Amino acid sequence: MFLNQKEKQQRSILVRYSVNETKAIQVQLLVIISFLISYFSLPTLNINVVSNTYLHAAKNFWAGNSPYIEPDFSNKLDYFMYSPFFSMVYGIFFGLKEYTYIAFWQALNAVFFWYGLSKWHSMNNLSSFLYLLPFLACFMELDTAIKFHQVNPLLIGMILMGLAAYRDEKFFLSGFLLMLVTNIKVLPAIFLFPLFFPPKSSYIKGALTGFVLTFFSPVIFLGFQKWYSFHIDWFQILYGNIVRDDLLDIKSALIKIHINESLAEIIKNAIFLVSFFCIALCRLVKNEFPWSLWISFAVCCILLLSPGTEVATFVLVGPVYLLIAGEIDKMTGLKRITAWLASICGQIAITFLFSWISGYLFDIDWKDSKQPTALSKSFGVLGLWFMSLIFLIHRFYHLKTKHYLQSKTNSFS
Repeated sequence: MFLNQKEKQQRSILVRYSVNETKAIQVQLLVIISFLISYFSLPTLNINVVSNTYLHAAKNFWAGNSPYIEPDFSNKLDYFMYSPFFSMVYGIFFGLKEYTYIAFWQALNAVFFWYGLSKWHSMNNLSSFLYLLPFLACFMELDTAIKFHQVNPLLIGMILMGLAAYRDEKFFLSGFLLMLVTNIKVLPAIFLFPLFFPPKSSYIKGALTGFVLTFFSPVIFLGFQKWYSFHIDWFQILYGNIVRDDLLDIKSALIKIHINESLAEIIKNAIFLVSFFCIALCRLVKNEFPWSLWISFAVCCILLLSPGTEVATFVLVGPVYLLIAGEIDKMTGLKRITAWLASICGQIAITFLFSWISGYLFDIDWKDSKQPTALSKSFGVLGLWFMSLIFLIHRFYHLKTKHYLQSKTNSFS
């Protein structure tokens, strides 16, 4: 029986609606599970140094004072590293009771994280053995960040949403979202700027709209003088963070295992140059763009090169586990087995060795980025970075061979 065009469209709409409805239910369940695990494992509904720093910065902003004050750890106040726009928006939590504020903030981060990931990975695959360990590792990284009350789960969720919008040719929305998240925390610029090439007018308009909204909107409430002063304070705080060498970026990790500082700097610069070249080279691919590998590689670059990388920042690598598992799922034979074992080693080093074995079985503070065992996270990400690089090189070779054969076939025909 043949369907007419109208019936085909109706069936297509019903299928899309069914898929979206299923995805929404899956995201809701994952959010609830994430929140309940966090709630029952630790007394996380008490304000800690992170959530108190965010809230204090917002109070300072709305009082007309700089959010960027010296830390006071005795009063649970650390450096505020985010934009004036973020401190302005965070004012929505004023007036909420402590438990309500923290519960809403944790749930909001979980919603953005799982919704963004659902744009790239089908939750239906999670029953497969290949995806079981990556999913568990992803879940644990999110759990760690939620217990910290970090904004990073929300940020990676927004990044994935913005990149998915670009993939789906919703260029204005993509530019807007990626500029929005870049103005909260500068690091997502690694995704924002490469997508300007080749230029697409809708993407540029979206990015400009996001820039005007996020960068200049505080002027309305502060006036130009304070707006300018707050941004200068923010840039100075960012520079101060750049010269830190005591956390989990690759240079700090190498120094901690007694590698000469000059050699550690050379290795870091080499990783930067290779990463810059590879991320830029990917944008030359016109067809079959390797989205999953590109995202995975760029996330690893952020974690290796950012001087602010700490234990809770590794929530960014959570989606990478599932994206790489999706790539491995396409492989066959010995290549599949080798890649699967390599990815498991990375997951064990980054998540299970520190967050589970160190944090749960032994009396080691799982929140302390300066613990020697935390170095496993840095070197685990280095392994995933190298693995993503190998996958990308293989993909480039495959595409080049494919295009060469196609050109030969066309010349004969």
